[in-house]
Amino acid sequence: MRDIASYPVGLAMGEVGISGDDAFQRYAAVSMPSLEKVGGRFLLVAPFSTMFIGVAEDWDLVAIGSNLNADALLSLFDLKDYRETYYHRTAACRDQKVSLRIG
Repeated sequence: MRDIASYPVGLAMGEVGISGDDAFQRYAAVSMPSLEKVGGRFLLVAPFSTMFIGVAEDWDLVAIGSNLNADALLSLFDLKDYRETYYHRTAACRDQKVSLRIG
């Protein structure tokens, strides 16, 4: 996470100077129930510790979710609350990866 969330000009709406962790919590408060609305669920959300096998990476958080399919996951953006909250995620995260397993 960023030390200080990085909001685009005009989108901060009073959130200037908040931590990346706080910004991500604002996103998580909406994204978790939103995922359930589109038929998915989080299987794990936990702090990252260390890599066991592979290239060493430094992450703050690991989230593993289950979705019906890629279309169901993308339908999150059909939800107004999710769309209006997503900018907290991009403001919070210095780097992020999203991987899918289909089928």
